[in-house]
Amino acid sequence: MNKILLTLLISSFLLLFTNCNSGLFGGSSDDDSSKNLALAAIALSASNNTSLCSNTTSTGTTVQRSSATLTGGSNGCVNGVTTFMDSSLPDWIKNNFTCSVATVNGNYYAFKSQNIPNTNSYYYGSGSPMYEALPSGNSSAGSNQISSQNFVYCIPASPSKGTGTVSTQGGLSSIGITRNGLAVFNNAAAAPDTLSTEASTFDNFQGHPQNSGIYHQHAAVPKICDGTSNTSNSGACNNSAL
Repeated sequence: MNKILLTLLISSFLLLFTNCNSGLFGGSSDDDSSKNLALAAIALSASNNTSLCSNTTSTGTTVQRSSATLTGGSNGCVNGVTTFMDSSLPDWIKNNFTCSVATVNGNYYAFKSQNIPNTNSYYYGSGSPMYEALPSGNSSAGSNQISSQNFVYCIPASPSKGTGTVSTQGGLSSIGITRNGLAVFNNAAAAPDTLSTEASTFDNFQGHPQNSGIYHQHAAVPKICDGTSNTSNSGACNNSAL
């Protein structure tokens, strides 16, 4: 496992949301999907202990698209988004993850996220300081725009495969959280769309929101994992960077 690059595949996790999710287009379920430096929690077996990490109290304030700006420079978070890493977390988490709140909860790592990207996006809307045009040739995902969320992820500190499995294609919303606090969706799309259809709506960081405003990515992002010199908004990361 390469902890410096923070791609952690976990075989069992409890995922609790305060929001229900619907599809990218027109209200259908968005069964989509991973960003380099991500905590990619693969839901092979969901925990049945719903008391763990049940505190869904919001972190920070509800971010308004029209006034969203970065704080702390280019590597900072959007104003209103809280970063807090518990001192008891392992170094590879607390020294690298941002734009979320993470604590140790028993034998679990608990992450809370407002799910607001700290990169410019078309989906902030033209009136936002964080707006930028879509890549050439791409089209918008309808009227979908980024909205604040209140997500809780509980991930075992020492995971083991459970007795049952839960398909990542089976209606889950987010199956993981990126280094900068964003949702990871799976590698599928709600019918009749295909993932290639959805890719045509990606912004410059290969992300987009579904119709309740959950901004998400499906794969490692070349502009992030391959360094700032890579301006590509498509394709895959260089394997040596993963």
